[in-house]
Amino acid sequence: MHKVQVGIVFDRVFFLQLAGALVSLEDIRDADPFLYKSCKEILEMDAEMIDSDALGLTFVHEVEELGSRKTVELCTGGKSISVNSQNRGKYVDLLIEHRFVTSISEQVAHFAQGFADILCNSRLQNFFFKSLELEDLDWMLYGSEITISVEDWKAHTEYNGYRETDPQIIWFWKVENGYHRLFTLVYLVFPKDAGVGFKTWSISTPYYHQQYMILDSIIAFNLSLMNLKIFQIVGGMSAEQRKVLLFFWTSVKYLPVEGFGGLASRLCIYKTSESHNRLPSSHTCFYRLSFPPYPSLVLMQDHLRIITQEHVGCGFGTW
Repeated sequence: MHKVQVGIVFDRVFFLQLAGALVSLEDIRDADPFLYKSCKEILEMDAEMIDSDALGLTFVHEVEELGSRKTVELCTGGKSISVNSQNRGKYVDLLIEHRFVTSISEQVAHFAQGFADILCNSRLQNFFFKSLELEDLDWMLYGSEITISVEDWKAHTEYNGYRETDPQIIWFWKVENGYHRLFTLVYLVFPKDAGVGFKTWSISTPYYHQQYMILDSIIAFNLSLMNLKIFQIVGGMSAEQRKVLLFFWTSVKYLPVEGFGGLASRLCIYKTSESHNRLPSSHTCFYRLSFPPYPSLVLMQDHLRIITQEHVGCGFGTW
């Protein structure tokens, strides 16, 4: 409707009612497993046993309203009609109809009217639901359960004040599951007098790969000694942290099936002039995430780690 997934799915019985279709026994399997099992047993019971009135069933149904129980006839004169092998199919059909259709018809009618108001032509409602499978509607309403793709996220993000080649943006997006290999971060590990000739490690030299492996090992060793866990931030987040960050950024909990391309607009990372001590902020209506040019990846990672804690990142809304 407005390209906003609401994170719900429709029960099959409810979906069928909106489509104006009949509700069968198999349709209630998930909605009411206990009633489904009971009806199946009645239909499969030995004819002689059910004809002996061993169950003592008549065409009535007991319901509870406002804490009190009352008996409702499933058809005219239902109290005096015993269930037998000849009419048990009709009994099950009437029982299901009352339980899932008649008893909630008023509430369903109000919902259907509200839904029809969204459509350009309310007479299209039944056609709309009949043209869909329940699973299709669930995808439309709930969104995708697929793990958020950082590459898709990045492809649908633009920048204001930053460039894609700025260190802060590289730190933010780069997909790695361990310490990163950005040469500029060697200075975070080694002091100036450590004797590592950083500028001599050129990727254009014939011995690059051998040198890179040596440098890589030195970095890994020093990181373990310093107990630094440096990750490219979003790429190193758990699936749950990415969801919290997305919600903080956009107030969107569930991505559409098309991924970020299915959102109403592109996302934006905005550069601010605030102090480096400030946490990132967001303008969810505009899909904008704002933060200052943090001087180091470690500081940036710490600040983003704070806002991706569930009780912080989702504190302004309902998660």
